[in-house]
Amino acid sequence: MTDRIDLDGNDSMTAKLVSEAGFTLIEMMISMAMGLILIAGIASVFASMGKTSSVVSSQTERMSDLYLMSQIMQEELRLSRKAQDVNQKVLANLTTRGVNIATRIPGYPATDALFDVLPYWDQTTHTLTYQNIDGDVGIFSYQYGGNNDSVYWLRADATTFDELSRNMDLTTGMCALDVNNVCATAAVAGVSSIKLLAAYKNESHLAKTMSLSFMIWPRN
Repeated sequence: MTDRIDLDGNDSMTAKLVSEAGFTLIEMMISMAMGLILIAGIASVFASMGKTSSVVSSQTERMSDLYLMSQIMQEELRLSRKAQDVNQKVLANLTTRGVNIATRIPGYPATDALFDVLPYWDQTTHTLTYQNIDGDVGIFSYQYGGNNDSVYWLRADATTFDELSRNMDLTTGMCALDVNNVCATAAVAGVSSIKLLAAYKNESHLAKTMSLSFMIWPRN
């Protein structure tokens, strides 16, 4: 009888010890590995969301810049004469205002005859010249002064160029559209449509371009 009691007591103690035992080393290692995988997955999702948010923000900012610039240009260019003022031609007006355009923009047209029909797009210097009803001349200049990603503006009542927008496409940030609705490769007299192109980077950090085109209706 005594032997049976001892055996029963030992079995009970063994069961108790087993029930109180923790995780084994292998179980803990498996749990840690699964936890690390889960954390890595969550981190990857957040990183991806961060990249997407950054790209969307960049795209939104670029498009806002293009829209604002297009509004300014449309407002100004719709007031442009279709023919320059015979009593105050383009180059004469700039000289009178103290704007030495040959120094500011090397290669800018040096003869008023080229501006007979306005607005005038000069492909060589990437400039768009217009003249308002009062005879004052304004110029939108892409790549002005070697700033290859910016558009500058000489207001019709100013003597200096001010930066209008940056982060433009390095190759073709602004152009006049030809009759086929593509960027002109030569000078255009009597411009009716303009295209603006801004640069941004996608999720893979690859350079991409977005564009905005608009029409203008100069004065008669």
